[in-house]
Amino acid sequence: MKSLGVLHLFFKESYMSNATLYAKTTLLYLALLALISGCVKDYDVLTPPPDSEKVKIVMKVPAELEPKTLLAKYESTRCRMFVDLPTVSRMQFPGSNLQDSKFTRQGENNIYEAEVFVDGGGECEWQLDSIEFGVVYRIPNRFAKKVTAYYGGAVIVKFDGQHAPFNTVDQFIEGPDLIIVKDYYPWVREAYELGYYDKSVNLAKEYESYRTYRARDARNIFFEPVLHSDLVVTSTSPKKRFADEIVTTTFRYPDGTEESNRELEPDFKKMQKIRLKPEAK
Repeated sequence: MKSLGVLHLFFKESYMSNATLYAKTTLLYLALLALISGCVKDYDVLTPPPDSEKVKIVMKVPAELEPKTLLAKYESTRCRMFVDLPTVSRMQFPGSNLQDSKFTRQGENNIYEAEVFVDGGGECEWQLDSIEFGVVYRIPNRFAKKVTAYYGGAVIVKFDGQHAPFNTVDQFIEGPDLIIVKDYYPWVREAYELGYYDKSVNLAKEYESYRTYRARDARNIFFEPVLHSDLVVTSTSPKKRFADEIVTTTFRYPDGTEESNRELEPDFKKMQKIRLKPEAK
């Protein structure tokens, strides 16, 4: 598992020159490192105790997709970060430590696995806060030349167990097992952003795919992205527009219909209806 280091903090002040901004940012960064209590030396190194539990993530991945790098976020109440801001008093936050890990393919099948420690140990006594994993297109240029794989299917699982009564976005899971099965559709996106052109292949998904799963006791996570590769939705934005103009995107769906609106992503419910329509007959 490879360390990504501490979360950098940057401030942007329009009245500063670039040189002054760089110098102040560097000093602030060094100050943050110095203020991490008791853990300046090798603070981000994980040394899990022998009896530390593990979270096992298993993914069943379609041939056209591949796993993204798994990101694990650890937090520490012992190694805290302190920030002094001009308009407020000193603020403190739990220490943050990001680790990444590659999924390993199991034999010649489409099963991939990875594991992370719950108790990261170390000088800062790191504890697992959350993990993020997902899939992206393996060979995006099957749709067009010079196309990149951009948005993919991502899943976030948090292990803090906090259950706020007003939280209606996250899904709370009890027990050691978490099974996630989601539908995805190929989405070819052409965007013109103030003179910059970008063409990418993404995965269209339901809005609730952004939902975070809060599963404090989850130790076995299974994720299966179901790709409906024969139903492709495309989108384009205007080539010319004013700087303050709100972008209108035109979406073209596999049933031949077009819709122009201000949405950022295709209508997932419409895609589901198109797919399920033949089955209803």
